[in-house]
Amino acid sequence: VSVADIVRQHAVAFVTNFYALPQLSDWIDQQQTDPKLYARWGTIGQDFVNYIVLPLAGAVLIELLLFPFRLMLRRRQPSRWAGRFGTVLSLFILRALPVIGFVAVAASMLDQHETQKLPRFILFNIIYACTLCRITASLLRGLFAPSTTSLRILPITTEQASYAYHWLSAFALVIICGYFVHDVAVAVHIPATILTAMENLTGLVLVVMMIVAIIQQRAHVANVLRGDLSAAQRPLSIIASLRLWLARSWHILTITYLVIGYGVAVVGAAESDLGQMAAG
Repeated sequence: VSVADIVRQHAVAFVTNFYALPQLSDWIDQQQTDPKLYARWGTIGQDFVNYIVLPLAGAVLIELLLFPFRLMLRRRQPSRWAGRFGTVLSLFILRALPVIGFVAVAASMLDQHETQKLPRFILFNIIYACTLCRITASLLRGLFAPSTTSLRILPITTEQASYAYHWLSAFALVIICGYFVHDVAVAVHIPATILTAMENLTGLVLVVMMIVAIIQQRAHVANVLRGDLSAAQRPLSIIASLRLWLARSWHILTITYLVIGYGVAVVGAAESDLGQMAAG
């Protein structure tokens, strides 16, 4: 087998993963045309409004009522680390209270009503996803304090804190939503090829986000790796030369590793799906 054949085979496997995505419309058509399936989705939609939207509205109201207390805490400027940590912890608790209220009300409402197994599973996945997203964002905000310098625990600038907070929040959102969407997709019997395509699409989004972050931070990381070294300094030790080379090339090496790793994962998933289809 030639190298060209191997590349062509892997390219076909790669494209096959994403070729399955348009087939999702066939699954949607089936859900709409089958009376039982259509009625089931109507029930899920009604339950979503009753057991998710209404408790969520209550959580928003609680958050608005607690906002003055959060604002008061954010205006504090503790001089000691213990005071700063205590204020950050208090802010986290105030941010967590609406989430706790939302989970408690939504879960109790679901428990009190005779909800079918599948709608119940889907609704609880939505509850868990919303809760994890909010709690993760609150933890990151407390850790980096992007808009409150006086409460920042880490020794970083406001620009660095804001950058880290927004990017890590975005990564967490994609990972959490991707995980729970996959669980729901399995439960509603979306075809395996489409599931694989969804997984690969989520992976592609994460890889692209990481590449963008690497490109944006390549100069800063290069400066850290380089330190006080300069190519003009002679003679350079092996370690010093390696540091300079890494400072110039770290972003290329990292991006190459990400792309190759993603490609291997996608090709492996595609070949597995093709093997299952052939066996079937």
